[in-house]
Amino acid sequence: MIFIFLQNLATGGTLLKEWYDFTMGYISPLLMGQKFSRVEKINFQRVGLGLYISVQHPYGFTMLCGYLKGVNVYKEKKIKQVYILGFVGATGETTGPCFRYNHT
Repeated sequence: MIFIFLQNLATGGTLLKEWYDFTMGYISPLLMGQKFSRVEKINFQRVGLGLYISVQHPYGFTMLCGYLKGVNVYKEKKIKQVYILGFVGATGETTGPCFRYNHT
């Protein structure tokens, strides 16, 4: 699993996050390189993540990518090599082009 550790400026300790927002150029391709993964869901939330993709990995965790402008996959698509899942956007509750990475 991937976890993001951030320094807590108030206490000097670290914070553990299971999600992170990455700022990127508008319409940048979002690549996926994990073999044997499967697109579980493609959905849109007006409030929240906007257009997002949920991908099931073979090791038992799910990756979610949100705020996308467009997608290049369909539900149940199996990823067998490096593949463009979608494109960075500004849908949902965001102030600029970025994507949210989340895993469970």
